[in-house]
Amino acid sequence: MASSKKALSIVFPFYGHWSQRWPVGVGVHEWQRGYWHLLGDATAGRRIRLDQPSTILEMDFR
Repeated sequence: MASSKKALSIVFPFYGHWSQRWPVGVGVHEWQRGYWHLLGDATAGRRIRLDQPSTILEMDFR
């Protein structure tokens, strides 16, 4: 596992078939003090901002 003090982990539920408003229901984690911490929706929304929608490439890694 590679960890970075500046990286965030984004986990989309249901293999990416997620349809709620950003970031509700998405697991956004930040590496802090030696392990990954789950950020709340409000904090995740401030830390990651989405630009204008564009073409979405859906990839199923199952």
